[in-house]
Amino acid sequence: NNMVGIVTRETLKISLKELIDPLTGLYRAPYIQTIGENLLEKRIPFYLHFIDLNNFGEINKKCGHPVGDDIIQGFANWIKSLTTDEDFLCRYAGDEFVIIRLIGDDVHTLLQSLSQEVTINDIQVSAAVGSIDENIVSDFFSIKFREMISKASLLSTSIKRIRVS
Repeated sequence: NNMVGIVTRETLKISLKELIDPLTGLYRAPYIQTIGENLLEKRIPFYLHFIDLNNFGEINKKCGHPVGDDIIQGFANWIKSLTTDEDFLCRYAGDEFVIIRLIGDDVHTLLQSLSQEVTINDIQVSAAVGSIDENIVSDFFSIKFREMISKASLLSTSIKRIRVS
C-alpha cells in the first residue's frame, strides 16, 4: 500500500513504442517471444504460424518501397481481421508475421484464409505459412520458443520452394 514510484505517461509511451511496430501497429518479435515462452513454461498447447509474404522483394523492385510499405500495412490489417482477441499476433520482421493461436480454437479456417491470395492496393499478395503444434513437434514443451520459430520459418520456406517448382 506504499507508493514506490511514479510512472509517467511519457515513460509508458516510450516503453510501448519499443514493443509496437510503427508501420503496422502490431507488436514486434520480443512480444511474441515472451508470449510463447510463457505458454511453454505453463505447458499450454498452441499453434504457431509463421507467415512469410511471397515475392515481396519483387513488389519493392517493381513498385518502390513506399508501395511495399502500403502492402505490409494492408496485409497486417488483413491478418488482424482474421484473428480473434484470443490470438497473439506480431510483425516478426520485414514481410514476416507470427500468430499464436491456442489449441481448441478453429485453426483450419485461419490457415485456409492465410493460404489464399488477397488483393491489396490492386496488387495480388500471397504468403507461405509454416505451422507447428505439439502434434508436429514431438518434444514441443522441451524446446525453446526460438527453436519453434526457426522450425516454422523453415516450413514456410519449404512451402515457397514447392510452389516455385
